[in-house]
Amino acid sequence: MSLQTQNFTGQKLQPYARPCEAVTESVPFGNSLTIAKGTILGIKTADGKFYAYADANSDGTQTAKAIAMYDFTTDSSGKVTIANETNVTYDTAPVYVAGTFRTNELTGLDAAGVTDLGRLLSGTVADGVLRIG
Repeated sequence: MSLQTQNFTGQKLQPYARPCEAVTESVPFGNSLTIAKGTILGIKTADGKFYAYADANSDGTQTAKAIAMYDFTTDSSGKVTIANETNVTYDTAPVYVAGTFRTNELTGLDAAGVTDLGRLLSGTVADGVLRIG
């Protein structure tokens, strides 16, 4: 049984096409992070938590796994505060693991990230349409 993610008041990244087909999960994040909606994410091997993807890394985050749905921060314990949600923290934040997105709305995407996540349906990494999952 898959988990459904909660809707928040913050502005979320919207899929480009067929939003009903987008798949989300709620996942844990590392400590003391600021993540913008649309950020490409990887999983750090050492702790199994999500961080911003970087192809040059060698800690697990060099493999793109998901896309952040909302702007959020994490505290020193990894507790998540979603933008515009006051006085509430969560153990996880929602991410997209499948869907179709405009690449110009994504942060940190490169050719290796496209390969990890899925494929370009049209255009380029800088200005195209990406299908993940």
